[in-house]
Amino acid sequence: MKKMKPLLFLLILLAFVSINTWGDVKVYLDPGYSTDGTDVELTMDSLMDPNFPGPKNNLPVLFVHGHNFAEGKNYKKNWQQSLNGLPCFRETLELEANAWLGIEPYYIDLEDYIDDNEKRNRSIQEDAEKIKEAVELVLLHQGDPGAQSKKVVIIAFSRGTISARYYLKTLWENQRRQLDFHPVSEFIAISPPNHGTNSAAIFIGESLALKQINNGFWKNCERQFSDPRSHDFIENLNGHDIEDTMAANYCGQIFEFEAPGARRNNEPLEKGILYVTLYARENRDTVGGGTPSDDCQGRVLAKNLSPYAENREVPGIDNDDAYPEIPGGINKLLVHRNTVHMPEVICKALYTAVHHQAPPDELRYNAAEESNWKSPPIIPGLQTPQQEAGTVLLFDMSGSMSWGHDGTWGVEENKQRINLAKRAAEPFIILASLYLNRKANLGIAGFPRFPWSLSEGCNGQLISPMTLITATSSEDAIRTINCLKGQGNTPLLNGIDTAVQMFGNEGRKAIIFLSDGYHNCPNIVNIEDKAVINRIKKLDDNGIVVYTIGFGEEVDVDHRLLRKLAEERREPLKGTFINVIDAGFDPDQPDQWDPGTALKATYKSIFTDAFGLEAAVDPMGVIKAGEKITPEVKVNKHDRKISFLLSWVTPQKERLSLTIKASDGKEVPGEETGVSVHGGETYTIITVGDGFLKQPGKVGSRAWVMEIDAPGLQEGEIENFQYSVIMDSAMKMKTGFDRTAYETGDVITLTAAVTEAGHAKTGLTDVTVRITRPEDGPGNWYALNKVSAGELSSIPGKIDDENITRLYRKRVFLREKRQAKFPGRTRPVTLHLYDDGTHGDTRSGDGIYTNQYRDTIKEGTYCFQFRAASDNVDMFERETAVQKYVTVNADPGYSSLDIQWIDMDSGEGNQVQYFYDVTLVPGDRHGNYVGPGHTVAATVVYADEEHRNQSFRLEDNLDGTYKGNVKILRSGLDAGARLVFSIDGKPLTVVDKIPRFNRWAFGIYAGAGIPIDILNVNYDPGFSSGGYIGYYFSPSFSLVGLLGYNGFKAVSASAAGDMYWWNISCNIKSEILTRPFRLYVNAGPGIYIPKTGSLEQGFNVGAGVSYSLASRWALELGTDYHRIFTKGFDNTFFLTHARLIYRF
Repeated sequence: MKKMKPLLFLLILLAFVSINTWGDVKVYLDPGYSTDGTDVELTMDSLMDPNFPGPKNNLPVLFVHGHNFAEGKNYKKNWQQSLNGLPCFRETLELEANAWLGIEPYYIDLEDYIDDNEKRNRSIQEDAEKIKEAVELVLLHQGDPGAQSKKVVIIAFSRGTISARYYLKTLWENQRRQLDFHPVSEFIAISPPNHGTNSAAIFIGESLALKQINNGFWKNCERQFSDPRSHDFIENLNGHDIEDTMAANYCGQIFEFEAPGARRNNEPLEKGILYVTLYARENRDTVGGGTPSDDCQGRVLAKNLSPYAENREVPGIDNDDAYPEIPGGINKLLVHRNTVHMPEVICKALYTAVHHQAPPDELRYNAAEESNWKSPPIIPGLQTPQQEAGTVLLFDMSGSMSWGHDGTWGVEENKQRINLAKRAAEPFIILASLYLNRKANLGIAGFPRFPWSLSEGCNGQLISPMTLITATSSEDAIRTINCLKGQGNTPLLNGIDTAVQMFGNEGRKAIIFLSDGYHNCPNIVNIEDKAVINRIKKLDDNGIVVYTIGFGEEVDVDHRLLRKLAEERREPLKGTFINVIDAGFDPDQPDQWDPGTALKATYKSIFTDAFGLEAAVDPMGVIKAGEKITPEVKVNKHDRKISFLLSWVTPQKERLSLTIKASDGKEVPGEETGVSVHGGETYTIITVGDGFLKQPGKVGSRAWVMEIDAPGLQEGEIENFQYSVIMDSAMKMKTGFDRTAYETGDVITLTAAVTEAGHAKTGLTDVTVRITRPEDGPGNWYALNKVSAGELSSIPGKIDDENITRLYRKRVFLREKRQAKFPGRTRPVTLHLYDDGTHGDTRSGDGIYTNQYRDTIKEGTYCFQFRAASDNVDMFERETAVQKYVTVNADPGYSSLDIQWIDMDSGEGNQVQYFYDVTLVPGDRHGNYVGPGHTVAATVVYADEEHRNQSFRLEDNLDGTYKGNVKILRSGLDAGARLVFSIDGKPLTVVDKIPRFNRWAFGIYAGAGIPIDILNVNYDPGFSSGGYIGYYFSPSFSLVGLLGYNGFKAVSASAAGDMYWWNISCNIKSEILTRPFRLYVNAGPGIYIPKTGSLEQGFNVGAGVSYSLASRWALELGTDYHRIFTKGFDNTFFLTHARLIYRF
């Protein structure tokens, strides 16, 4: 047996003891240290003994027992003794097959014995202090008191988990105070009363700890225990209202503080503590399970609700003979007692300890005795099972999600976008549980995190961590989604960041992302911004497909960003973007479309696409009270599982009903093996499995029938509905397009590849595509509906606490104030697809049916409804809808561009730079405006290497015009600089011949004439006005002509009367090139013509300052000195003036 080196140990011990004191905590080593079976206690005295044995292994695990007032030591009952044939942890660790684990067990004894009232009535806080002391003793025994290279794993049971959590909470608070001590790597809680218990007072007795675990209240919550130390203990431990977890209140919320100092699974140990919770399935334990109970305070819930905690449900057994079926009901106390002895629990706990990772839900391990499941488990090596898929549902929870689908504010709650989204996601989750049960993970995220917080209002929120899809987890996910609310801004990209971080090692990774607006927090972004590019790179690097859903009017949603995130990706990571709010596929039947049913159909469509399923039919309709609708569905022998989904708008369970009849005309019974029925407030799903489909006569030459009636409608009522059929089948139709993106004027090649059991299905005559397109595009609509700055200011920049863009404000003004109607859709046209080498088909008879669509003359969403069907013996029908957004193909030949030189100054390094006023109106050959909402830039591209290219963003005037100022260095212009104009990063046109400067200037002026010298004796100050024309030889040197009229009022009798002079001057003017203020001097000869008398000669000199106003206009303020050569005394005066000058 290894012994510690005495000198080294004493030095460590003395250093550590100097800052620590211990009470009477009792920690015992593994019984194997004793030769006679007696307990070997780890104490300060024993550690001082140089002959005390050192540790055998390097992985210290501290076992913290639960509560039991019965005779005997609880640490032995829980950890060292088998129970009615069930194994214990000690037996498992002693197996030779588990020797490789390297675990050194330590057992704390908290001494809650029946015959010692003082000890049995200790508080949780006192037990937590004992655990703290025990951890430090363990580290001393391991020779690493500072936890520099070793950390302790804590495995706790029942009441011991709460004591350990209180210790970890205190430890985390100390770490936040900059104490660099991180002694715990994992905390494994077995059957924890994480949210309290509701034990009867007679069971609790005088135990303070049990009163604390009851949160200080009696079972029925009518009374509090008298000891105030027990009041709200669990609430304070968890850091949130205890009633948050009442069944009536709980919405799947997460509370980070339930796992203080936690690290995520698979993160390095230095990141924090891994929290793993193990509890019995189906709430079989007295401490609860994974779903809230009906307790009066929300107690009896074992699950840790931190987003970073790993929760694992395990089998729970309540007697000694039956597993897992329990005759005569469940004894929850026995389940609680036995859980810590369950082989799967022991295996998962030790697996976590040795691998420092949470165990897989489906952990594979062997028993010590193959034929005896009760025998101790053999702990397996690291397993990294890969789920088939992982999906994150990402929800926009911004303030605009509380508006109506058409952007109307203040709608009733039932019609808010967020509630339509919640109801649409519910059947998606049910379908996931039916087709992906225990095959995939599902998580939920949203944004913003805390809309009222300045620091968190622009962050994404992890709502529900990635969890294996099961019936139970699906119920939890639906419960969680039903509590989402719309508030705050739209940090769309940060929501993407949160979703990306949620994935693990899943196979196919997908984010299904619904949004109704623009990224506006902390600022607006454009699709070519680095923030967007970086997000797409992150998605590509992590192999994540994105499906985006635009839930708002065509002009309300940032379609370009959502399309870029989904579709402008490298293969095979291209997803799809779907615009839900649409005038309806068929404008002739607008009453059949509803945003609620349309959104459900969207989620269903994404589900079939993401997981390789097929869709048969997907129509909308309206049903009246007393009416029955009986559509037929063609079921094929290759169909393995079929789900019939009926959805409606008004939230009311069983408002509509659905009955399915098979080919034999018999109703499909809901209780039949292989048939399941799920229902919600706005949907019913009937799923038929392979076992039923293979029964004789169920799939034949007759179509199946869906019978839809409306038992919940009152007389005179109608209801919008949609029915869909999806299936897992070997009869498949895969649609295709020849390109990812299209522009106006492009030809779209459409294909539908039909296969049967992996082989091409040829000879079909009923393969079609129905198509609708926009009547006009949003760019044209905005260009034709101009809004003034005053009108725009009437719409606030924030609605419902959400910042809105200038473009959206214009949209609101047009809709609310001007009632401008957005263009609708054309009537559907039908194209037949061919497999005969014509109509764009590249190869005849290959099962790929093709045609081409050419009417792409307007911007907007084009809808393609593919259908392939056969009425032969092996009848089938496949139907799917696909959208493509056609953008404006901007053409410089059909765009308007105006470049005007406006000014100049001396820039950096005294280099002369020219300023230009630029106006661009981009359009295409079909008369479409590109419209507002784009990033339009003018980039100066210099021909030489001495100058750096510079880009200038033009301002969006919201009407299709873009305007701004551009500056170009004169030296670069001399070297052949060019102007390159681009839209959203795509070049539009190049201008090689850039005007140098405006050579002509015209102006008018007015001012005051101030006589001086002899003129001042006879005349008062007068006025001056006139005109100005100039010609620039260079930006700083010009020739100026002046025509002025000047008047002075006589004040002396010797004066011949008031004096008036015309002056015509020709000046040389020199300017110092600065901006916006520019100093100038001028001088030149002139002729002066009095009102009466002869023409005289003279000159003027002057100086002043010029200020550039806007575009080509400037204002000059100056003073000129004039001298007129007259007989006797010359006439002299100053003219102070203000000139308004226009350059051209």
